Amino acid sequence: MVATDSAFCRGFFLLAFLLPSIGCAAYKKSPPPTNSTGPVTIQLTPTSLTLGPGAQQQFTAAVAGSNNVNVTWSVDSSGVGNSSTGTITGTGLYTAPQLSGTHSVTATSVADTTKSATATVTVQGMVSIAPTTVGLNLGATQQFSVTVQAKAIQS
Repeated sequence: MVATDSAFCRGFFLLAFLLPSIGCAAYKKSPPPTNSTGPVTIQLTPTSLTLGPGAQQQFTAAVAGSNNVNVTWSVDSSGVGNSSTGTITGTGLYTAPQLSGTHSVTATSVADTTKSATATVTVQGMVSIAPTTVGLNLGATQQFSVTVQAKAIQS
């Protein structure tokens, strides 16, 4: 019976000291939260520009303060825009409308929808004046003509 007691003691000793070690080794520390690293800020590039009718511009949004750097885009607070405001893709490619006007392109953080950045886009038609140079005598007159190129919206 002494041999059994000795084997029992050794088995108990191994379980008493190894089991807590195995349990601690199997414990995994939870990763830190991945949603936020600080206050969310957005920087939009470019911040303002002038385009001709139908021209395109790639916008970029840099999100800081979050591991989620995704943004949603909108034009004049009307979603992805329309033929009157211009349109923007999910990657930030803006296409100006065919008519002149001033519009706002906004990038809003997905991580914190209260944070956004806005750029101003001015759409201008092409204007040309002819003649471009004139030499006149004192008291003489010259007729000028102005041509405005703006595409009409087709429905």
